[in-house]
Amino acid sequence: MAYALQPTDLSTAPQYLEGATKVFLRHRVLPGFLDEEGRIKRGAEGKDLNWLIDYKLPTAQDYTPGQPLSFANDNYHIPATVTPQWFYATSGMNYTEVLMNTGPVIVNNLFARGEKLTQSMQVKFADSLYSDAAVTPNQFIGMNTFSRRNITDKVCTNADRIAVPLGGTGTYAGLNLSPGAYGGGWSTDTPNAQRMSTVLGSDWPDGHGTPDQMYDATVPKLYNERTNQWQTPGASPADSTWYNNCLAIISQANTDLTMNSVKTMMPSIFLQGSVRMGAVKNQMRVSFRDTMQSSKAAEMLGYYEAYNYEGAVIDVDHSCPSDRTFGVCAASMEVFFYGTAAGSDAKVAPGATGDSAVTGGVFTFWGPQQIPGTFDYAWMMLAGGNIRYNPKWITVIKDFTTGV
Repeated sequence: MAYALQPTDLSTAPQYLEGATKVFLRHRVLPGFLDEEGRIKRGAEGKDLNWLIDYKLPTAQDYTPGQPLSFANDNYHIPATVTPQWFYATSGMNYTEVLMNTGPVIVNNLFARGEKLTQSMQVKFADSLYSDAAVTPNQFIGMNTFSRRNITDKVCTNADRIAVPLGGTGTYAGLNLSPGAYGGGWSTDTPNAQRMSTVLGSDWPDGHGTPDQMYDATVPKLYNERTNQWQTPGASPADSTWYNNCLAIISQANTDLTMNSVKTMMPSIFLQGSVRMGAVKNQMRVSFRDTMQSSKAAEMLGYYEAYNYEGAVIDVDHSCPSDRTFGVCAASMEVFFYGTAAGSDAKVAPGATGDSAVTGGVFTFWGPQQIPGTFDYAWMMLAGGNIRYNPKWITVIKDFTTGV
């Protein structure tokens, strides 16, 4: 049976939806940056997304002529795995509604359905970037997954500038996120009262680790904003706020994330809600007397109100929870989408394959298709995949003296 809107569907809809997919990736700042850096992968395959995280190095040693050498068959990687998750949006129209419209209105109806589905999927994906896998296990794994602090033996208080992440292997991808979980050691040169964590027992993330670099290979950085220690480390602990501490914390995050790393791991962007962004802007005005610099990298993607601070982009994202800020290195993330399956009846541009498909390898789209046994037509859009992180290059900034 030929569908009533088939000619329009096959000619005009593919071109529209291909453009809509590109807009989807650029309409939000974080997906835009990830796409620009090639961190959004289309055409994922298989039931699991498996990869290896570098967690240790062979130890370089001093040599004495004539000494025997040893050749240990060490493993330098930790396996990590996440499972694909899916989300969808649907819409429908009765054929009688089509018959009561003529001419270009039919095209408008088709476009409206595709546009609305695209917008819905866009919001869903943007929100999922900040989800917590422990709370919403069926969503894409978001950065809130790394915000869980230790609430037993290493509790964060007003004396601490950094919180100790929750340990165990069930937090993300089978990895243990605690410092020292895989071995290694860290310096203890700084007096305890002046360390960023007074309960961890080491200088981390200040100081230095053992040459094998295992100590913090999978550890996210959880900066506590509710302490006056950002102004005067070692002073009598007292409460403080994001408004007072924001620039000091972002600066520290820039330093910590680039220590012992390469340029590609520099923090690409700090994201927060509008109120927290307002605090950053106000503090920058006070500090730089209205000589704030906008971010050229963000401007190239169309975000003209983003700011540059020590080489990092600072911007607002309304999907971000209002009580925290995230620092993200683009090189620490990869988003995988399954896209349009080969041989399916999903809509693609005529003759297009792979990344040239209508959905850009991100969405799979059907419609309008008649629902059997009815006069109704359906539009459907589906996306599947997940996100791979190296937790070491993710930062979360919030009040870590309360909650999880």
